[in-house]
Amino acid sequence: MLVGDAGLTYDSATGKLTVSGSLTSRSALLALFGDGADGEVTAGVTLTKTITGTVFPTSIIWRNGALKVVEKTITWTGANPTTIVWKLYDATEVLILTITDTISYTGVFETGRTRVVS
Repeated sequence: MLVGDAGLTYDSATGKLTVSGSLTSRSALLALFGDGADGEVTAGVTLTKTITGTVFPTSIIWRNGALKVVEKTITWTGANPTTIVWKLYDATEVLILTITDTISYTGVFETGRTRVVS
């Protein structure tokens, strides 16, 4: 499945996300997955991060200048994050990919995680 025209390809059979597109898409994956993301990462991009919330952050947004690149929203139940939503945007700030994790716990121990990529 090709995700928009942003150069992101998601293979639902393998769960692999591949980068071949714009600098902003590469930057988004770098911010999201660290240096291990597939695809060439171009140097010279500065991302700024804004965190909303207190001890338990509810929103983290990475920007390239004024443009939103990656948004992470966290829903907490007590001290446990129960839903984490990642949103990746293209160079015009159009949503191109959403990854939603729903997490279950026994006490403080994670017992399951469901991931939906859309």
